[in-house]
Amino acid sequence: MMRLFFCGVFFFVFILWTAFPALGRQSIFIGEISMGYDFQERSYDEEDAVAQRNSAQEDRRGDSRSWFVSPRMRFSSQGGADLFELTYAPVLTYDDLHDENEVDHSLNLLMTRKVNQNWLMRMTDNFYYGEDPVADDVLRTTVITPSDNNVTENVVVRDTETGAISLVRTFGRTRYWRNDLSLYTAYEYAQDSQVALGYNLGVLRNIDGTGDNYTDYDRHEGILGYSYRFSPSWRVETEGRYVKGIYDDNELPNGTEENSDDLQEFHGLLRADYRWRPHDLFFGSYRYAGVNYDSDLSEDSIIHEISLGWEHDFNRQLRIRVSAGPTSIKYDNSPSLTDYNYSSTLTWKNQRSHAYLSGERGFSYENFNGKRDGLTKFWRVQTAYSYQFTPAFNGEFSAGYTNNDRDQLPFGGRNLFWQNADLAYTEDLYDVGATIKYNFLRWYTFSLSYRYANTRSGAEQDYDEHRFFVTLSGAKEFFRW
Repeated sequence: MMRLFFCGVFFFVFILWTAFPALGRQSIFIGEISMGYDFQERSYDEEDAVAQRNSAQEDRRGDSRSWFVSPRMRFSSQGGADLFELTYAPVLTYDDLHDENEVDHSLNLLMTRKVNQNWLMRMTDNFYYGEDPVADDVLRTTVITPSDNNVTENVVVRDTETGAISLVRTFGRTRYWRNDLSLYTAYEYAQDSQVALGYNLGVLRNIDGTGDNYTDYDRHEGILGYSYRFSPSWRVETEGRYVKGIYDDNELPNGTEENSDDLQEFHGLLRADYRWRPHDLFFGSYRYAGVNYDSDLSEDSIIHEISLGWEHDFNRQLRIRVSAGPTSIKYDNSPSLTDYNYSSTLTWKNQRSHAYLSGERGFSYENFNGKRDGLTKFWRVQTAYSYQFTPAFNGEFSAGYTNNDRDQLPFGGRNLFWQNADLAYTEDLYDVGATIKYNFLRWYTFSLSYRYANTRSGAEQDYDEHRFFVTLSGAKEFFRW
């Protein structure tokens, strides 16, 4: 099934790629090799319970001391109206703590084509096979570029709308594979006005068959969007999304029948922007989200959210964006809930540094994060700062805190009714990260990274984690034609 899926993807790429002539094309091939050491130490609050339950996995969810080598290859070809990019990165690791060898794989595909001046088509596909959700997220967004900036004056466009959803990191190192395919097309019928259509397919499968691991699913998502600019000051946009989640059926506790975990999500957005002055934008939005579970053990719900906001540029370096409004949650059987939402972002940037501070509160459905958490009330604070000390030396720092009120039992339990205090629980997530990078001898980079993560929910999976990365990498452009 997996081979058939990828054959279909690449057949689609071949047909779309060869359907139009390619004129004035520029192609490059860049290779990179990274080697280093990954030190991970995770301490659980309930060490005895975790060790007993995971003895079959040889404590793979805990500490790790891994040496790794990762060759990465990127082929990029750009014509006057199209771009094709393919990146492949195997990771060979040796864990000297458990005396184990593993090979992970990451494959990223990006293709865009402008059929004419107004019509755009885009396809992305991201595949990961491994055991590290942190590396999974990084490999989806990292661009290979040689350290010498003069070598890469071309072009690579990055796609961020792939439909990919980050997985929770509670389970630590458990082997899985996932693939996220995104097809998107948009037609601009007037200036800053367009009709868009998209489809996303997400597949998650566990490889390890014992102990705690992710919830397998197939996720189908259809997207329809429309926007129109009435004048230089007024613009409106609307979007509708339909999601179908397919999970493996589970037996009920009595073992007499199967319980379907399948679900449907419905999402709608209506937004209006008003540009008052060149540096001031006012906006308002209404968001609708609903979920229907096939199982009677999970309660259906609907989110109604209204938000009014303001965006202001103080100068070229400093920008602020704030919004707030009421939120209403309606359940099939439980009493309705009234709350509020807000979002605020402050960014500052100059030639050498970039600072970011944000706060957010709201409600969302987290049915595809690998743990099937369902309806979640969250509020989070995040900050990041980067500074370019010299052209060859830079540093980055980030920190964050997230509070989640979950709508079900922690770590795979069933969500019955949020109003039942015995079933609701709160999850607190803390994270801090820092990285320094030094580029030398034109093609080489040395980096040192540290990450701290802390999870608290009152369950035995609560942990503190310290992780260090030491990496030496070299990237070189081999061919350009």
